[in-house]
Amino acid sequence: MISKEVLAERYEGRHVVRLTIESGEFTVRLLNLGAILEDVVVPSRKGRISVVWKMPEVLQNITSPHYGQVIGRFANRIAKGRFSLNGATFHLEQNNNGNALHGGQSDFGLHMWNVLPFDEQGDSVTLCYDSPDGDGGMPGNLFVTVTYTISSDGKLTLAYTATSDEDTPVNLTNHTYFNLSGGGSILDDEVQLSCPEMLEVDDNAVAQHVHHALAEDAGGQQVQRKLAHVIDDGMTGVAAALIPHHHVILLCQVIHHAALTLVAPVDTHDRTI
Repeated sequence: MISKEVLAERYEGRHVVRLTIESGEFTVRLLNLGAILEDVVVPSRKGRISVVWKMPEVLQNITSPHYGQVIGRFANRIAKGRFSLNGATFHLEQNNNGNALHGGQSDFGLHMWNVLPFDEQGDSVTLCYDSPDGDGGMPGNLFVTVTYTISSDGKLTLAYTATSDEDTPVNLTNHTYFNLSGGGSILDDEVQLSCPEMLEVDDNAVAQHVHHALAEDAGGQQVQRKLAHVIDDGMTGVAAALIPHHHVILLCQVIHHAALTLVAPVDTHDRTI
């Protein structure tokens, strides 16, 4: 079931809208501001708990560390804020140690999206965004959608599409910070990755051409490890909360199953992201 609430807060000349999807014991809340995943509420032994970090006030999302935002056109860093494509060089906003991070002020997560018509009895909502030619220095008019779906058994899916009238780099992601225990430290949570390698980055978190294989168990599966141990090994890019974005980029194949699994040991539920 889906409900829509028009909030008093306004941004870019429009009211912020909150969309709530309820499916079984699970609730997801979205904003048309930044296509933000504002909240995810799940069952636990302690009752229903929120498992994402969020700002106390809606408009504080503009100055947050990208909590819940859909990042685009290009998530992460582009070295020196420039790239070459089809014989042309494109210059971007340098907003992070001389590099371009998340598109700077053109970041999709900082702007208002449109909500497409939805079925109030359904379990999914699609938001869309038009990025004009030259937006943030990028070529081509780009039309982007993100569809949030929550199933009755708690499977949250984000599906992206992007269509451009010119060749252009696109690297979309969601920047939600999860805490699967609903509070406290994440360091006892365990993580298992579904990607074969990690890519080293430099001191400014720019990708380098150095690959490292991830450890596998005897069955060929990636080893499940506590986040505290992962951090001790320098793999800080694995954790999305309390941990700076440096040391590694995870190289994931195109897959139709979980990219990573997080397990909160204080709970009975394994939660897959």
